Parts: sequence; structure tokens; C-alpha cells
Amino acid sequence: MKSTRNRSSVLRTGRFILSAAKRSVTERFRSGELKWDLGLRKLWPEWKDFFSVDGIREDLLSGLILSSVAIPLSLAIALESKVDPGAGLVSAIVAGIVCALFGGSKFSVSGPANAMPILIAYTVEQFGVQGLLFVGIVCGVLQILGGLIGLGKLFRYIPFPLVAGFTAGIGAIIFVGQLPRALGLEAPPAGDIWTVLSHLGQELHDSKPLTVVIALITIAISQLLPKMYPKLPASLLAIVVPTVLVSFAEWNVPTIGVTPHNLPWPHFPGVPSQGIGGILEASILIFGLASLETLLTSSAIDRLVPGEKHDPDQELIGQGLGNVAVALFGGIPVTGVIARSTLNVKSGAKSRRASIFHALFIWIVIVGMASWIDAIPIAALSGILLSIALNMMNPKSLFKMWKNTPAESIVYWVTFATVVLVDLVAGAQMGIFAALLLALWNLGKAQVFFHATGSESMHRVSLAGNLTFLSTRNFDFLRKKVARMGQLASLVIDMGEVRLIDSTGAAFLIDFIKELNSKGIKVVLKSLNRDCRDVLSSADSEGVTRGSFVTSESDIANVLDSTDSYSPRSRLLFGVEQYRKERRKAYEELFNQLGQQQKPHTLFITCSDSRINPTLITSSEPGELFIVRNVGNIIPPLGADQMPAEGAAVEFALGALGVRQIILCGHTRCGALKGAFDGIDSKKFPSVAKWVEPVVRERKLYPDINDPEMFTRVHVIEQAKNLLTYPVVDQMVREEKLSIHCWIYDVQSGEFFEWTGQGREFLTVGPNSLHGNLGDIFKV
Repeated sequence: MKSTRNRSSVLRTGRFILSAAKRSVTERFRSGELKWDLGLRKLWPEWKDFFSVDGIREDLLSGLILSSVAIPLSLAIALESKVDPGAGLVSAIVAGIVCALFGGSKFSVSGPANAMPILIAYTVEQFGVQGLLFVGIVCGVLQILGGLIGLGKLFRYIPFPLVAGFTAGIGAIIFVGQLPRALGLEAPPAGDIWTVLSHLGQELHDSKPLTVVIALITIAISQLLPKMYPKLPASLLAIVVPTVLVSFAEWNVPTIGVTPHNLPWPHFPGVPSQGIGGILEASILIFGLASLETLLTSSAIDRLVPGEKHDPDQELIGQGLGNVAVALFGGIPVTGVIARSTLNVKSGAKSRRASIFHALFIWIVIVGMASWIDAIPIAALSGILLSIALNMMNPKSLFKMWKNTPAESIVYWVTFATVVLVDLVAGAQMGIFAALLLALWNLGKAQVFFHATGSESMHRVSLAGNLTFLSTRNFDFLRKKVARMGQLASLVIDMGEVRLIDSTGAAFLIDFIKELNSKGIKVVLKSLNRDCRDVLSSADSEGVTRGSFVTSESDIANVLDSTDSYSPRSRLLFGVEQYRKERRKAYEELFNQLGQQQKPHTLFITCSDSRINPTLITSSEPGELFIVRNVGNIIPPLGADQMPAEGAAVEFALGALGVRQIILCGHTRCGALKGAFDGIDSKKFPSVAKWVEPVVRERKLYPDINDPEMFTRVHVIEQAKNLLTYPVVDQMVREEKLSIHCWIYDVQSGEFFEWTGQGREFLTVGPNSLHGNLGDIFKV
């Protein structure tokens, strides 16, 4: 690593963390959320459960399984970290207990982690083992402070492709770094990937066949056994089999040597007298990586356990206390470990005790079986690390990412390449930079749909998303399309789904309209929201867009001054084609399901008025509403209609489809109700006059009402009464299996009002609004 560049990078990172911490402390101090007690009050109830026998069998079994995995992995990671392998076991024991007691995730298991050895090895090379212990304490203190002030939530904003690329990069470094040991060669003094590869090229002829065989056996067991026999502890067998083979065959290969036969006594490492700046730099790096790995693990556990929700700040506190304790016992920095935590859940763990039991089992092993640990071949640990590295590179994850979101794979490759070719810090920085650029690109781009239908003189295009300085390619696309249209007289641009326009995007649009106007092409801008229209108008100093804004289809012909160029059929064909190409795929799975059976939850009865779109105003999806629409939202009483279409729909919805809710939705400014007041020309509209006769009779029941808008209320309530004349409705209401609600939709404001069940009182619909119950309907 380049120390000067790293120090500058870390200082910038440190300043960012301090700035974020200052804001977080201020907010949490005001809200009283600072964890001054380290979260002990919240943890105390769980600690009391430790003494319960409930679930103890499952926790013991899970702890035993975890220990069989943790022992070989901890030894291997310590070896890669360039410390005594026994330090890995000490770290697993101490972290397994302390982090479980104080962490924010019930099932997370902490210990030496795959992502950490490169940074740990670098720290050991620079500052020695005592410097590493001091770094561990500083890292732990930073994590405790981070948890106290609420920094845990910040780590949720790290994008997955960056984490995947970073992990794969570390895996590649570990893989190359372990090749010399797996081949029985001395590792080069410098640990960068190019030096190792050069060293291998020079020394490959001196490889030791027995060492290679041991490494290959270990890799084969680690990779194949989980697929063939997933319940067997592959990592443990990958160590046991080569160790037994070496012992019985008496092969002369390097082994671990002497490891601790018990936990060492804790002691505080001395404060380094020199290189304090570099030590702080290393502490911040390890703090960032360890915290990220830990919180990713906790998030993964949340997805595995329904209802489980970790506390990221408490998890940081637990990890911080764990890292301080581990350093005092002479161990290496630890994190929450995804593989062991996942195994903990799948093994049936019920509480935090499982992690503690796994730590106790490891301690029993180093006390009672230390001689066996001493005999483990180094090549077997290298094989374990090579297997870990292969898993970390995870080509399946990359393939899936490339298939589903190819743009995000750019972030992966940028991070991976920089980690491997430069260093970890630069990799994280470049990954974040690439992710921000991708986010900016996605935020700034607009989607364009252009389809020529119907009239040759008028065409349509829709824009969606954001029009920004990144939208120039969208307008270049439109220019090419328009140029191919020939005798085009007008272009309607539907902008209902444009969320944002910046000044540059506005300039692009104005220039595009100006260019079309110069060719005699009239442009209409439909459904642009007010904020975007204000930005466009401010940028339009020449008045190019003046008079081109419309809000509805009926306005388009007026703006174009020609009904010949406007074709309703073309409008619908454009919508159909847009649906086919842009929207249908999103509903593919739903339509497959609905093709087998429909299960609507609500019978929605409303007017045929074109201003009412039931699925739009309720934000519902296909399959949710069984809709009945007619002029005036009328429900004739049972037997009053010779062609009982509405009655048939009610009976079918409740009896055949299992609907358990009916909403009667009237609306303001209803033409049918107004006709009941003013009268309808029966010669010109005989069917309409016949249809609204029930409304005229209703009108006579309320002589005190002279306002059609007030009459809308009683009309909806009367339709609810008519519903009760149907036996299926009456029976379900009496059995309390059906709810009926009376709504009124205000077409001007877009607001809903609901009948309270009292008189003619309607109140605004909302989360806390009153709901007219069925008993109220009987009282009317």
C-alpha cells in the first residue's frame, strides 16, 4: 500500500465520519436516543432468558456445529493475517462471547472474518503484533463511539455491487497470496499480487508435491462436500482428513507448531512511541471494513429470520466491546461473519446462547486437543484459504448481477480491479465514485417512447423520468425519429411521468420545440406538472412554449386548431403499444396468476363518468377490484329491473368470488343527478330518462334538498339501502361477513369523503377517518 496516499484518503474519510457524527450526535441528543448505558437496559431482558431451559438443546447443537466450522477457519484466517494461528482461536472464543452478549443481532456470530486478513497482515508488517493489538483497541473504541452516536445506520447506504466487488477483490488477493504456501514455497517478503506472481514464476520448479496434494485434498473437501453432503462439517473434515493422512503416512510437511493450550491472561498492549499516525490510519481502515462486514451480516440475518430486526447501533457497540476484549487477550480484529451467522440460523439456534456455546466448545478443544491442532499441516490451512477465496470471488453472483442489472456490474469491476491492482482503500473509493456516477446517470436519464399510429400528420411521444443535463441523447433520438416522419404537422409530447426538469433539460426541450416549429410542426406538451412547467417557463425567454401546455386529451384538438389532425383511435393505439412495450412485462406474473383465478377483495360500484378512474384513484392493481359502473352509480332494488345487470354483478362478486367489502362511490357534479333535478328530454334521451327514474323518485323523498351536490350524499346512502334488498347481501351483513362503505369523490379536488353512519354526515377519508358500519345502515 502507498502510505502517503492512504493517509490522505483516510484523513478525508475521517473528516467525513466526524462531520456525520457531529450531525448524528446533535439529532440523537435532542431526541434522547444516545445509548449512554451501552444498551444494557434493552439487553437485560434477553440476558435473563439465558437461564431458561427453553431452546437450550437447539442452542447447544448449533454451538457445536458452529465450533466445528469456526476452528479451521479461524486458524486459516490467522495464518493469512501473519499472526500465530492460535490467535485466531482466541479471537473466536472472546468475540463469540462478548459480541453475543452486547450485540444488536440475536443470531449474529462474530470472529475472524474472510475480508479482514489483508488489512491485518498489512498492519502487522508495518507495526508488529503489539501495534496490531493497539489498533484493535482503537478500532473497538471507534465502533463503541459510532454505536453511541448512531453511525450504524450510515453503513446501510453502501451499494451491494461495491461490497461484492470489494469482497471478490480481497478473495483474489488471498488466492494469489496463498499459492506459494499451497505449493510448498517460501512466500515473498512483499505481499502485493504482482510480486507474488513474479515469485511463483521464478520458483515454481521447486514446488513440493506432497504439499500440493494436501492443499488439493483440502480444497476438494471444502468445495465438494457441502454440495454432496450439506449436513457434514466440511471445513472441519477438510482439516481433519489431511492431518490424519499426514500423521499416519509420516509425511514431512510443515505444520502449525505450538498453539496456546488455554486462554492467555488479558493485558493492555503498550502505546506505540512511533508511527502513531499510521496506526490511527490503520485503525480507521479496519474500523470501516469491520463495521461494514458486521452490519451486512446482521442485515443478511434479518432476511433469514421472519420478524427479526437488528439494531445497527447496538451491533456496533457489541462489536466494539468485542474488539477491545479480543485485543486485550492478544487476538486479531473481528467482525460479524455471514457464513457462521447463517449456519447458526439454519442449525436451529434460538438465542444468543448459541454463539456463547460455540465459543466454549472452541475453548474446550484448545484445552483438551491442543496437540492435534499443533499437527495440522500449513498446506491444509492454505487449502482452506484458497477455498474461501474461491467462494469470495463468487462468479455466480457476478453472472446474476450482469444478467439482471448489467449497469451495476460496472461498479463491481471498478471496485474489484482497483482493489487487486492498487489497494483496498482506493478500491472502496473508486467503487463509491462509480456507484455515485451510476446513480447520477440513472437519476438524470429519461425514458422515451415513440410510436407512429393513425394520422400521418400527428404523432405522439411520451417522456418519463427526469429531464436533466444528461438528457441530450433523448432529444437526439427524437430528432432522428421526427426526421423520418415525412409530412408531420403536429407532435404531442406526453409528460405526465416527468418528475423533474433542471435548467439544462429545459433548454434542451425548448431548443427541440423551436427546431420543430421552424419546420412548421406544432408541439403540444401534455400533463406536465406545475413545478416542471414553472422551470420550463422561466427558461423560455422567447415564449417558445407559450400556449402549448394542455392537461387533458380534449384540450389537444383546441390547441392544434384542427380536429382533423386529432384522432381518438390513434390516442388509444399509442396507449396500447406503450403498454405492450413498457408496462405489460411488469405485470406478467400477476396476469399469469389472474389467468387461473381472480380473487378481488372489493366490489367497487361507481359512475360511468369519464373523470372517474377507479384503479387510478385507489392506486389498485389488476385483480383487486370487481367494478360495476353505470350512469349515476345506481343499484336498483331486487326485482325492480327486468335486466338485473347490477344485481347479477353483486350476487356474483359476493357469492362466487368471495368479496367481503362493497364500496359505493358517488361523485360531485354528476350529470345523472343534475338531470333528476332539471329534467331530461325523454324524446331525445329516452333510455337515459328511463334509467334515472329511480333517482327522480329518490328526489321526491327529500323535498328539503335543493342542491344536487347535497343530494349526491343521500343518493349514495339510498343505493346502500337498495343493496340490502338482495338476500346474499342481507345475510352476509347480518352474519357480519360483509362491510359496506359509502364514499363521495370530489372530481375537482380529487378528495374522498365517507359516510359516518350518522344522518347525512360525510368526513374526509383518511387513516383515522370514521367508517360507517353496517349497523348504521339499518338505522337509516
